[in-house]
Amino acid sequence: MRLLKKRKAQTEVLGVAIIVIMLVIGGVIMIRARLNKADETQLDSYEDPELAQSFLNVMMKTKTDINLIVQDIIQECYADRMDICRTGNTADCCDYAYLVMKNSLQETLGEWSKNYQLTVRKGGETKGKIQDISVNCDENSEQGQPGTYGIPFSPSTIIVTLRICKD
Repeated sequence: MRLLKKRKAQTEVLGVAIIVIMLVIGGVIMIRARLNKADETQLDSYEDPELAQSFLNVMMKTKTDINLIVQDIIQECYADRMDICRTGNTADCCDYAYLVMKNSLQETLGEWSKNYQLTVRKGGETKGKIQDISVNCDENSEQGQPGTYGIPFSPSTIIVTLRICKD
């Protein structure tokens, strides 16, 4: 009789252990599924803002064929120093900055079939000295968080903004 009770107790303990193992495995599967779903949502939400900001940071620090970085060319445009940017294709720094930025955008975001809008404004300007660059993107388009880059300029900062619109 005692042997029978001992076996019954062992069977019950084994049954409880199997149930606990099944619950742990089920919990791990559920947690893993939720984490994978969260990762996908996060990627969709943050891909464009990171791309816009990273692209803008790199473009502003890029050295051009006249040995000036894009940020300096924009400053020269707003300082009305036109002579240092004269090339065969441009008459002044504003035109040159526009051409350099447009080419950079076309060769990267354009090749990746991304729609974008780039604006350059100083202070409260509604229209900047450098023409806006836009491909199938405007204020009404669905877009991620814009990338912004501030260029110090007295008396107010020049703000370069890049928006990447959703397809």
